[in-house]
Amino acid sequence: MRDTCSDPLKCALWAASLVAFISMALNNDSHHDLESFCISGSPSMLTEGWLNLRLYYSSMDFAVFTGAVGLMLVAMMLPALQGPLAHLWHQSRPYHRAPAVAAFLLGYFGVWLAGSALLLMIALLLVSFTGSPLAAGLLALIGAGGWQLCAFRARCLVRCHRPASVANPLAKGALHGVWCYATCWPLMLIAFCLPSVHLPVMIAGAIIIAYERRDRQRSSA
Repeated sequence: MRDTCSDPLKCALWAASLVAFISMALNNDSHHDLESFCISGSPSMLTEGWLNLRLYYSSMDFAVFTGAVGLMLVAMMLPALQGPLAHLWHQSRPYHRAPAVAAFLLGYFGVWLAGSALLLMIALLLVSFTGSPLAAGLLALIGAGGWQLCAFRARCLVRCHRPASVANPLAKGALHGVWCYATCWPLMLIAFCLPSVHLPVMIAGAIIIAYERRDRQRSSA
């Protein structure tokens, strides 16, 4: 905690994350639409799943989706951006710093928003096929455990801790978002599968991400 507060950027990112968590706690129904896909088992479960998915996306308010997922990303992922943002800030000229940071965040969150749309699709299908958000969440948790032990995930995590070699801030943010997404996508999938408890799931995810970042920093020191 003392180390966090001694760094103004890190403190600001954690404060923004806390504000996002509080906002979701005060309005904890962001993903209750998922519960409408909790169907009972039937021979046509696969067909019903795809029909439900098409119906959901045809009627979904993308502005609401962007706002809700954006808030989730700020809460979970923003503290993990302290390293790349500090690197970008120091590498940019003083009058280019604010636009560079804005472009980086746009690229980063753009990748995550697109990836989250895919994860939401997978979550809806899992809930439809299993007939239960709990069963879908359990499958996602098992998948997350397997992905945690995957060698490719370890390589993605290493790349996630390295500043991207590209010069353009938008491309830098997008590339960092790709590696970060490849590392952490199971955490978002579990949150989508369990809408009634997505907030505790996200808090646990944020703790895991923060621990991995700190552990990587210690091993690199």
